Amino acid sequence: MADALVMEWVAGRRTWTLDTLIDELGRGPASCRDGSARALPLPTALLARPGLEPEPQEAWTEFFGRVYPGDRAELSRAWRATIAAPGEPVRARFRERRSFVWWERELVYINLLDVRGIDAIVYSRRDVGAVQAPAERNFADGDVATSSVPVWQLQHLNELGEVLRCEGFTREMLGVEPWELLGKESLSPIHPDDQAMVVSVWLDLLNEPGGTRTMTLRLHHPQTGYRWYESMTTNRLLDPDVNAMVVISYDIDDRRRKESAIRASERQFRTLAEEIPVAVFRADAQGRITYANDLFRITVGEIDHLRALPAAVGAWWDSVLAGDHSEEVVFELGRRTLRLRGRAQRSDAESERDPGDDVPAIEVPATIEAVIGSVEDVTAAVVRERQLHELAHSDPLTGLANRRVLEQVIESALIDCDPIVVIAADLDGFKALNDDQGHHVGDLVLIEVARRLRATVRPDDLVTRIGGDEFVVVCRTVSDDSIDDLVDRVRFAICEPIVEAGGVLIAASIGSARARAHDDLFTVLRRADEAMYDDKRRRNHRR
Repeated sequence: MADALVMEWVAGRRTWTLDTLIDELGRGPASCRDGSARALPLPTALLARPGLEPEPQEAWTEFFGRVYPGDRAELSRAWRATIAAPGEPVRARFRERRSFVWWERELVYINLLDVRGIDAIVYSRRDVGAVQAPAERNFADGDVATSSVPVWQLQHLNELGEVLRCEGFTREMLGVEPWELLGKESLSPIHPDDQAMVVSVWLDLLNEPGGTRTMTLRLHHPQTGYRWYESMTTNRLLDPDVNAMVVISYDIDDRRRKESAIRASERQFRTLAEEIPVAVFRADAQGRITYANDLFRITVGEIDHLRALPAAVGAWWDSVLAGDHSEEVVFELGRRTLRLRGRAQRSDAESERDPGDDVPAIEVPATIEAVIGSVEDVTAAVVRERQLHELAHSDPLTGLANRRVLEQVIESALIDCDPIVVIAADLDGFKALNDDQGHHVGDLVLIEVARRLRATVRPDDLVTRIGGDEFVVVCRTVSDDSIDDLVDRVRFAICEPIVEAGGVLIAASIGSARARAHDDLFTVLRRADEAMYDDKRRRNHRR
């Protein structure tokens, strides 16, 4: 056995030699443990070859105490995988603190419990390199494996189900010592409701050499009652080194309880989400929608480009948002930030809607796995908001901006020292026209004058109606030589016959003023008004 170790495994035939074993483990310190994770000396067969050297023995709990808590679950997983896969190398990486320095290390397990002359799980640990100290975290219950070995049991059974060999945490699982089970049938500790399933699987496996089945069942302990275990049974009756049915079981009761609590919480969430009169969704860290209640589907279904989808679940978030709004909700969980962009404190992105102000980034933990949100149809509110905005900032008859907007624009330009020219226009004889031909004709005149003023000036210039028959135009970057031409164009546009009002002719008095340094709002408007009244007096004098 010192020259060649030959094994036949359920997954196929695998041959180990001491050289290949040493190559797999990596030359250097190695250790052994029995099936209960107790430290063992390195077997003589392994010490006979150079390349492996015994590593100082230590308790499992001592080793786990140096491992970063967030990596302990990975080591527990690797141990279970090793027990379940005899002869197959199992690797795991973890971080370990030694002498105040954190190291990343790689661990290699090989289950050689069934190999005569070895009879142990052989493993090695090698340094990958020094790493930065992991971030401090408060690990929630279930987030980290404890410092104890996972509770498991290995049994060899004959064709009748009688125990031939038993090791592991038998006392913790069944309340008896391993030797007390030898020669006894293995069905009695199993919950009565699970026994029929176990017998059925057992009979199937007897006819399938090399086959493997995994079951979830309950085992009884005299003090603690029934607990859940996951059991993997492999038919190795034809393996000359084993000649038994191999059963590996490990405790999953805590995991089952947590999963049950999660399912209960999920049911409560779904019940609440379906009952409340709000469209609710849940998305994963990548933004994919994983749950949506009926009201969400109804709301989202109103968007044209989603009507072809059978349901919103599984749809990417940016496909739920319409057109230009696909960038308004951005998930950046990988960078510890969730950015919600939308109106006010929620995302109001929807079909045919302009984005509002950005919401500041909300800092969230990097470990977040889901986002729960709600969608509300605020179309009516947005329409009302826009209507109120228009009423507050525009002239309802002509649609031009009103005095409030005029004052805001001029004050902003004066603060920024922008060169502006203010043109004031007053319609001559408008009151008499209104009295003689009626308000209807007067309204038509005002509407047409507003249209002509907008057509005369540039798109960036502001045209306002500040009352009655008074109009004010604010123009930017107009040279002194161009002001008179601009005034003449405005006058000509107003004085053309107004066909919409029966061909009526209207005249206008117009004045302009350029904003100067140290001017304020009222100074600029006053000078424009004075220039307009000067023009009105000159026109009356000519008559």
